[in-house]
Amino acid sequence: MLENKDVWEGKSGNMIKHQFKQKRRKFHLLGSATDRHGFTKVVDKCSVDVIIPYYGRFDLVRRCLSSVLNMTISNPFLIHLVDSGTPNESAQEFADNIKQAPNVKYHRIENPSFGAAINIAIKGSKEPYVCILHSDTEIRMPGWLERMGEALLDGKKENVRMVVAKTENKLLKESYKVSDSPLSFHCCMFHRDLINKVGYFKEYEYYGYEDEEYFYRMNRLGFKMASCGTAWVQHQGGGTVSYLREKGIKFDNRERCIEDLRALYNK
Repeated sequence: MLENKDVWEGKSGNMIKHQFKQKRRKFHLLGSATDRHGFTKVVDKCSVDVIIPYYGRFDLVRRCLSSVLNMTISNPFLIHLVDSGTPNESAQEFADNIKQAPNVKYHRIENPSFGAAINIAIKGSKEPYVCILHSDTEIRMPGWLERMGEALLDGKKENVRMVVAKTENKLLKESYKVSDSPLSFHCCMFHRDLINKVGYFKEYEYYGYEDEEYFYRMNRLGFKMASCGTAWVQHQGGGTVSYLREKGIKFDNRERCIEDLRALYNK
């Protein structure tokens, strides 16, 4: 079962009504509205697809999912949990369990690839904004999704097309800060149009280097990646990688990433 009973009682995620007065924010209004008293009214339409790919480590997935559902007070959203082929007898039992959670869509692919898991969820969803979350992250800030959306919109003037949440509660005054180097996809957001312009993510074996390759592909087309200065999530890091190592699974996508980047810059 998920860690918080409230998940099953419809008191979390976009099933909850705000209990405090909200300021009208540009990103917030994309997927919701306010009544005459200034309180948020939940609408049926989701505006953000939150994608959580995973391979094993069901304990981390439960924790991540519970935190998203219980801590997010923002735009309506739909969660896509993607099992990238966990070879475990308990995988189906876990899937049956999480399907009971509100606003969760389950996917399974027989391809142990982080990029493939993200791609299948993007192709099976339709909301204008996409957020990718690593399964070893936890949401600690109720307004994280809204603030990331605002940073994305603020950054358009500098051609920012993807923002990444900070991993510690040391926020900046600026909503975003353009990065000159690749940022981790532990918690990133972008508009779906980015896929149409840059393409889908590389489907490397298991996990690793998808973020670096995509950064340079974006950069090649003049698009920028930025750190969101006003939102943070807790990121354990190495959750899936440590699980794979425990299972004796070896992989290294560095050389394949280098080959792809050489081909990109030699065009």
